[in-house]
Amino acid sequence: MKAEYYLTIVTLINALLVIIITIKQYYLSRDRFKYDLFEKRYNVYKASQVFLTKFFQKATVELEDLFNFRAGTQDATFLFKDDIAKYLKKIDSQALKLWEKKERIKDVHESKERSKIAEEITQLSGKLNGHLRELKKIFKPYLAFKKWK
Repeated sequence: MKAEYYLTIVTLINALLVIIITIKQYYLSRDRFKYDLFEKRYNVYKASQVFLTKFFQKATVELEDLFNFRAGTQDATFLFKDDIAKYLKKIDSQALKLWEKKERIKDVHESKERSKIAEEITQLSGKLNGHLRELKKIFKPYLAFKKWK
């Protein structure tokens, strides 16, 4: 065989190897993107879980915990569809209302108004407790590994 044939065969093998490596790099970068997205989404989920668990343990909302929740979930708008962003805003709104009611009840001395605020506090507390139970179900479509395959 002539040297030109060997050179042609080596060039074709080399081109084939380049194509295979390029395809592997594509799949690797795609999977890396999925992992990075999963990690960022999981951090939002974890910030929500930590906030709601602290509320469940203490039965009160502290501003520091609320601010940590907001910081940990602020990127949700970019990482999820609107349903998660709305859900987190609902938790934030209810937690802030609960904190405001608990602050307000400290200054109210009239029993009728005080019991009205206490009832509102009870309702808001129940709603926040409910969020902890449903958190996994809400986030599951975005964090399930079945979608990766």
